[in-house]
Amino acid sequence: MSIQNLGQPLANNNIGPLNNAGEVGSVLLNFNQKKVKVEKGGVKEMARGLAKIMKDLGETNDEEKFAEDITEDLMEAFKKVKERQEKKNK
Repeated sequence: MSIQNLGQPLANNNIGPLNNAGEVGSVLLNFNQKKVKVEKGGVKEMARGLAKIMKDLGETNDEEKFAEDITEDLMEAFKKVKERQEKKNK
């Protein structure tokens, strides 16, 4: 999973507003008093690896669908964490 430390300058750091109405490409979270960006592409990559392991263990027959489902579940969980952090900071 690709997590970037936003406390330091990053090349091509294009952080725009989160789109709450549609598919989210990344989520900004506070972690150990630093902002981190969790990118959907990194989550997808991790989910593909997990899906391969689960297929090898006989837990799924459809790696692609499994990876998509895990990616969506994780991104939704990250969004909920962000919402809780925002409520806590108000």
